[in-house]
Amino acid sequence: LSLVGSEMCIRDRPRSLQILQLLYDGRDKEYISREEIKEKVWGNEAADVNSRIDTHIKHIREALRNSPYDIATVRGKGFKLFLKPIDSKATQP
Repeated sequence: LSLVGSEMCIRDRPRSLQILQLLYDGRDKEYISREEIKEKVWGNEAADVNSRIDTHIKHIREALRNSPYDIATVRGKGFKLFLKPIDSKATQP
């Protein structure tokens, strides 16, 4: 995982870190489903964890604020880690 600064911001949230790793590893996929997150992060104890997933995604987004990555919500399906577009106006003198 090459999101070192972001990883440091969520290191005390192991499940957030697991979700970030899952999204990072699946960045070439169309999206990572909530079901896949439930299975891989909560395993057998996964009951109704949708609100917990949302909370972890919120924390990850905050940690990614100053990174080149962000997380998109794929409505009704899951989440997608993507590279933020470069703002060419911000880089011009």
